[in-house]
Amino acid sequence: MTEIKIPVLPGAKTVMIGKINVSAGSTVTKDTELFTVETKKGARAVKAQADGIISGILIKEGEEVNVNAPAMILEEQQAQEISSITVKMPPVPGTKTVKIGRIAVKAGDRAEKGTVLFEAEGKKGNVSVKAPETGTVSAVLISEGQEISAGTECVSLSPETENKQEAAAKPAVSYTEKHADVLIIGGGTGGYVAAIKAARAGKKTILVEKNRLGGTCLNVGCIPTKTLIASAHKYYDAVNAGIFGIEIEGTIRPDMKKIIGRKNAVVDRLVGGIEYLMEKNHVEVLNGTASFENNTSVTVTGQKQYRISFDDCIIATGSSVMKPAIEGIDGRLIMDSTKALSETELPSSVVIVGGGVIGLEFAFLYRNLGTEVTIVEFMDRLISVMDEDICAEILRIATEKGIRVELGAKVTSFTETINGTAVTSFEKNGKKYAVSSDRVLVAIGRKSNTEGLGLENTDIAMNPGNRGIAADSFMRTSVPHIYAVGDVNNKIQLAHAASYEGMIAVDHILGNERPFDKNIIPSVIFTMPEIASVGMSRTDADKAGVKYHEGTFHYTANGKALTMNETEGFIRILADEEETVIGAAIIGADASTLIAALGICVANRLKVADIENTVFAHPTTAEVIHEAGLDLAGGAYHE
Repeated sequence: MTEIKIPVLPGAKTVMIGKINVSAGSTVTKDTELFTVETKKGARAVKAQADGIISGILIKEGEEVNVNAPAMILEEQQAQEISSITVKMPPVPGTKTVKIGRIAVKAGDRAEKGTVLFEAEGKKGNVSVKAPETGTVSAVLISEGQEISAGTECVSLSPETENKQEAAAKPAVSYTEKHADVLIIGGGTGGYVAAIKAARAGKKTILVEKNRLGGTCLNVGCIPTKTLIASAHKYYDAVNAGIFGIEIEGTIRPDMKKIIGRKNAVVDRLVGGIEYLMEKNHVEVLNGTASFENNTSVTVTGQKQYRISFDDCIIATGSSVMKPAIEGIDGRLIMDSTKALSETELPSSVVIVGGGVIGLEFAFLYRNLGTEVTIVEFMDRLISVMDEDICAEILRIATEKGIRVELGAKVTSFTETINGTAVTSFEKNGKKYAVSSDRVLVAIGRKSNTEGLGLENTDIAMNPGNRGIAADSFMRTSVPHIYAVGDVNNKIQLAHAASYEGMIAVDHILGNERPFDKNIIPSVIFTMPEIASVGMSRTDADKAGVKYHEGTFHYTANGKALTMNETEGFIRILADEEETVIGAAIIGADASTLIAALGICVANRLKVADIENTVFAHPTTAEVIHEAGLDLAGGAYHE
């Protein structure tokens, strides 16, 4: 028996566990990558010291552990030619027996290493059992619905073997050599905008994307979410049409299959649009996974293999959903935001863990479709990055719409009842509670995508706590000709911020120094009503010691809002002692659109008088800006 320990890293007392690539019972060979740990220079792989079987796993993904602590138990075996591998049911903590669910293979199938062979249903959710090696399935020894215990032989696998002399005679990977003036890794909103700008400036630009162009925002983020929100609004309007004197006979119901189908069509259309833009602007797009060899070249692995040298490089790999270390998180009824965007069945009830931007948007989306919603939030208020009165207003509105909100609550576990109901357990004020629901959506944030980039082969430094790649105000990393933009640098995780940062990086490459300015980036939350802000908040100004005064106006006094029956919310504009507009916040109808005008004010340091002297069309919701400006100058006219 061999203990595999957390590696000792210079200057580090603890590390965070990254991806775990094996499970208990996995057969491994020497140098198999077992798991990764997050270091200041990216993910570092920990490998098996010998051939054997993993008999125990003592760590969890996302867990912070001490260096030199035991991580896994390896039962060593002498290297030998194996004619057959029997895949057994691994132990499942807290469960003596499991029921076999979906069996994904049959005798004669070829299974790649890591392919799911079958799924088992335990008390705490589903367990996927994967092929420990690449080979051919010689026999399936279980059947769906069968109840088995740990150690039961389930699948017989004949591994693919290779003569060592033949393997040694194989040629090394052949790379197609390329050079880019500007290499961009990642085709999301930061990457593709930077690519267009660089190419239009005459730079030979290559963009590498391992999935679809558009990144998180277009494929599994902003666009699909807002498409579903639009459908939810239509349903809500239809249900409440009687307020406007419109009578609708018959049953009105949401058809989730059609709603998801429309969402997919919108996404496909926009992805196709980006592909066209790449071709139009002569950006060469390579599909594959990029990994740094050093500070001046990367390899790209895909259907074709490339080695690309570059003058400048922009890393725009984005972020992915963060999975917290909560017991039962892998249960079949637990969703993240990506999975929720493809669900074709509408749950009658849902618990949402997290009251931030993503959690709130989904809460209103589900509630407008008729789902019972409970939000469980660790902090003492929703969207804690906003000023307190905004948080209080959206809490009031959410509660009035029937959304249950539990603040100051720490989720401790997820379980599933024998009736197929999810149970979310949490602690609040020293007491234990539980709430049942059809599904659970975990929405507690995102983490920067740096794993597999080969950053350990470069001199690129990470932010403290390994929270993304460190970048300065021009998006330069610690390697001056390599830049990091968007979610991967963890400055502001917003799609439009990524585009802005991508343009800043290209400007710097072109010799035009335009530093990053956080204050001009608007933030929008697509609740009902919407929330938007730009520039300094009250809290920001107080912390910075900036003296300010404010003008406010409520939607209840806006004519257009009254015609739409959307009178909830208010606007606030902040101005400094010189009457310069320094920030604004809106909660109310059309906030996502109105904030752009206030962003222009902040970015161009316009004065309160500039708002006061502007003529706003009537009746429009934009008049709330004028009234708040008038309030700054001495008093709103209509309130």
